[in-house]
Amino acid sequence: MIFDEFLTSRIKAIISEKGLKQKKIAETVRVQPHDFSNMLNGRKQILSIHVPLIAKALGVTMEELYSDYK
Repeated sequence: MIFDEFLTSRIKAIISEKGLKQKKIAETVRVQPHDFSNMLNGRKQILSIHVPLIAKALGVTMEELYSDYK
């Protein structure tokens, strides 16, 4: 699995596990909800500047976000 696919699947899993709303995450990351949706569906790249903000919005550490990456 390439890293982008891993990251988006991990973010989706955490959103689902915690019952979070994509719109709320998008607001915290300071992107439009449709742009965040496009990031999660591989139509737009998740930039490195977004990753720490996404982790914070998800309530996880960067290490937790990257856990299980092989």
